[in-house]
Amino acid sequence: MPPGKTYKVSDFLATDWQMWEQNELDALNFNDASNVPPWAGNGLSIRHAGIAGWENISNPNSANSISNLPGGAVIGQFGGSAQLVKWKRSWQIINKDPLPNEIFNGPVYQR
Repeated sequence: MPPGKTYKVSDFLATDWQMWEQNELDALNFNDASNVPPWAGNGLSIRHAGIAGWENISNPNSANSISNLPGGAVIGQFGGSAQLVKWKRSWQIINKDPLPNEIFNGPVYQR
């Protein structure tokens, strides 16, 4: 992408994730107007996983972590809506679904 290039909201699918509550177990994660995919440390928040002791899970978004937690997290989508995504579905998107997908997204014409 050339420097300074921007995209329109319409370049993304309405169901693509734009923002989500991040993994708060890493002190360097804060919402600075951007979220990045989980391999960069900004995966979904484990705080709403629905289990006691959530703060003891080291990397809740990794393939080796718990995949079937009862909780979920709220995500914002490019279409302007918000949705509660259950933990099991978010883990599936991050670890199993082919790329691109809802969280690992980009402009539609690049798909």
